[in-house]
Amino acid sequence: MRTYAPSWRTAIKSYIPSITLQPHWTTLKTYFSTLTPFHQTPYSPIRYRPRRLLTLLTILTSLLVIIITFFHFTTTSFPTIIDRPPVDRSCANTKNINDYYHHLQPQLVFGESSTWSQRFLDLKRGQMMEWVKEEILEYDEKRVTPAGRGSRGIVSTVSMGRLQSTLTLLGLLKRLGCILPVELFHFGDEMTLPGMRVVREFEGLNVTLRDVEDGNNIVPVRRKGKKRDGSEGYQIKIAAILSSSFEDVLFLDSDVLPVTDPTFLFDLWEFREKGAVFWPDLWKTHTTSKIWSLTQTPCRNEFEFETGQLLLSRSKTWPALHLTHYMNTIDSQFFYKLLWYDKDTFRFAFKTLKTPYHMMPRWVGFAGFVQPTGAGVFCGHSMAQADHVGKWVFMHGNSLKRVDLRTLREEIEKVGGKGRKRKEIFEWIQVVDVPIGREWMTPVSVKGFQSEGEFAPVGGYGAGEVKKRTMSCHAFFSGRGEPSTKLQDFEKVLPGFNEMLLEEYEGAAAVLEQMAGGKGIVEELE
Repeated sequence: MRTYAPSWRTAIKSYIPSITLQPHWTTLKTYFSTLTPFHQTPYSPIRYRPRRLLTLLTILTSLLVIIITFFHFTTTSFPTIIDRPPVDRSCANTKNINDYYHHLQPQLVFGESSTWSQRFLDLKRGQMMEWVKEEILEYDEKRVTPAGRGSRGIVSTVSMGRLQSTLTLLGLLKRLGCILPVELFHFGDEMTLPGMRVVREFEGLNVTLRDVEDGNNIVPVRRKGKKRDGSEGYQIKIAAILSSSFEDVLFLDSDVLPVTDPTFLFDLWEFREKGAVFWPDLWKTHTTSKIWSLTQTPCRNEFEFETGQLLLSRSKTWPALHLTHYMNTIDSQFFYKLLWYDKDTFRFAFKTLKTPYHMMPRWVGFAGFVQPTGAGVFCGHSMAQADHVGKWVFMHGNSLKRVDLRTLREEIEKVGGKGRKRKEIFEWIQVVDVPIGREWMTPVSVKGFQSEGEFAPVGGYGAGEVKKRTMSCHAFFSGRGEPSTKLQDFEKVLPGFNEMLLEEYEGAAAVLEQMAGGKGIVEELE
């Protein structure tokens, strides 16, 4: 009797279910076993080739589903290495927007990084993204946020060399009515017991000291030697943010001077919506920088981040914060040749992982005084940063932290009187005379220079013979077609702040001088 192979209907009914029931992640041996003849019955290869073709197509379809699924989850979670992205038209005009005079730090463009090949950049990106996929910790609320969901607080850093600035910051927060809890992070041996006691006993604020080297932290920082080197000082900021107890963090450098209670920032729609708010710096990233290719970010005509102040929701930005940690700790020697240390690692970490953020619209201004020599030159010693509607909220005392404000006040008061108004540490705020949020449209010249007068260093007041130092000044200048600038009267904009600052500064200095036995102390500054 002649034996026939099953009909097409029978083949489909009996074989297709057996294939579809096999999980696609199991061994392929079961699949290929289906290619054997039905029940070992004789058949014509030509006659029954469609059955084998159908089975093969089913296998290929399953494999295609596996491949598509794999690449879907890979590419949607974290970008893969691709070719260098196209340059955005908005910053193609390098002559007028990114040149030596406008918003450019040449050492980051024409240094060692300019010789790196695309192949090398792809290798470094591969290492970075592999670390992101393997090492980022899951956001476990109970472990990561001990203070609880929705908790808010201020985070800063402290050392004995910055204790004057830190105590002044705490005093201003208290005077302004801020009641947010504060966490101060420090390297283990950089705070003495008397210094710790002064901070812990600060009245009116809930202040907690945290050791950034504590092994129980989310990302403890380990120093290479007994004293931290220059680059290790930049790692403490992101480590403090990641290891904080709060879900929502306002990070403030110790030399930042709040001019209003900053608590309202946590309630801004921009922050609640995106989970990250940053403030602009003076500089832009040049179109030829390798960082665009490394992070697969289209070149943008935008300002870099000024990270003296940061507003972050740790729960919403967790992966991006970890990548920032990678750039500052794991591979800092590489990234610090591309970026100006820690401040713009935040920006490109967020861009790399496509994490949304909000940039405050008003560009930075310079706060300072007309130099005490009477030459009439404006000296901007602090960076003025505004809120979402353009009102000033922080003064970042970049240069003030290096001089004693009491001697500075005495020097600038010498040219007061005689029909002139009393001069103050904060006398004017210099801003670019263009609509708020449009400063990036026109190149602006920023010049740095040394003050004409010399002042005692921090802690040098009443300490006998102390070597005085000049102070770094910055100002906007025009002359190459840049927009004009204007001066805002500081006392009219922020009445009473100068007196409040001096009172808190003198109070902090008195505490430190008492610790030193009334002899005055000269702090070691970087």
